[in-house]
Amino acid sequence: MTVAKGKSVAVIGGGIQGLCVSLALAQRGCKIDLFEENACLISEASLWNEGKIHLGFVFGNDPTSRTAAFLMKGSLRFSELLSRWSGGTLTESEISTPFRYAVHRDSLLSPEQVDAHFSSIQSLIEHYDEDQRRAYFGFSDRRIFRRLDDTETARDFDTDRVAAVFETGERSVDPQAVARRLTQAVMAEAGITVLLGQRVDSCVQDDKGTPSISLTADPGQRHSYDAVVNATWRDRLRLDATFGWKPDRPWLFRYKVALHTESLCDTDDPRLPSTTFVLGPYGDIVNFGKGRYYLSWYPTGCIASTQALVPSNPLLGLCDSARAKLESDIIKGLAQLVPACADLDLRAAQTKLGGGQIFAWGQGDIDDPQSQLHQRFDIGPRSAGRYHSVDTGKYCMAPLFAEQIAERICPES
Repeated sequence: MTVAKGKSVAVIGGGIQGLCVSLALAQRGCKIDLFEENACLISEASLWNEGKIHLGFVFGNDPTSRTAAFLMKGSLRFSELLSRWSGGTLTESEISTPFRYAVHRDSLLSPEQVDAHFSSIQSLIEHYDEDQRRAYFGFSDRRIFRRLDDTETARDFDTDRVAAVFETGERSVDPQAVARRLTQAVMAEAGITVLLGQRVDSCVQDDKGTPSISLTADPGQRHSYDAVVNATWRDRLRLDATFGWKPDRPWLFRYKVALHTESLCDTDDPRLPSTTFVLGPYGDIVNFGKGRYYLSWYPTGCIASTQALVPSNPLLGLCDSARAKLESDIIKGLAQLVPACADLDLRAAQTKLGGGQIFAWGQGDIDDPQSQLHQRFDIGPRSAGRYHSVDTGKYCMAPLFAEQIAERICPES
């Protein structure tokens, strides 16, 4: 198997998508200039999300199951591709406990509808053989979910607010651990030049098909490459617009913050299982073990939404007292559904309030049953000549899309 080597590629964006693209191309012999406007790699949404490697459970309001089927393809390859590029498999400490899905009594979908959706996921995963299922963090059971009985549900959840709970095989990865792995791999790769503090102003392609970029610091100077990849997240629409691609449908940026804890305790607390509350504006608990949690409560944590071409970072303007109130309100919101959350003593923990933009096509919020936010199948790479732009859609899809981009730019033969 051979590849065409030596191509020069500009990769714009130092989040998980940009790093995966850079590593995939570098392993095929390309020379990469990786541009990131911040002072370090992976510092925004790729660092502060919940790291869920979706099998489609949360997308029950997509009646076609296209979202679940699409995300499953990426998630079943996530660990394999990440290991290939970062030089080692994820350890158990970098993976969450299995997810439970708790159906709120005000959910957009009833427990019976959720059960039917989960059954469709069961059918989808049965199309994959045991080796493919095992690639999902060693999971090989044929049964991907079960409904908890009333006693099990009442043990951890407030049944006045939670109508049913389902146990699944879905997991999250610790995005901060993944960030460390990918950053180390990129910095060690001789074929990648990392250019921090460099904001790309525009991307164009001349009449001969040669793509080039200009930098905000020197807009009059153009830098030509064999290929350009727009792997940004909050800046993708703006850069695509400079190339001539204008959005032809509504979109929405939402900025969501969550509370991340370290060293909250020395042992695992079985009363705080990894849980996503469905279906509507609720929240998540992600348990990475030994007091490491991701805690989100959507009514409190979604602090801004906009249809601007380039969203701002509303977290930067918050004072210490506002941040402290956000932390407290996240715990209070979750404690309504999982009473043990009220026992969390944040004074004894290392905590960090972090956040990032969520981009999606559509309008309306997640409490709107007609919103396109409940679908994520219309995502992925888009190419014109040697310019490529990636709508990652969900964190779990970044490695698969990186492989697809690498194959377009430097195909194996």
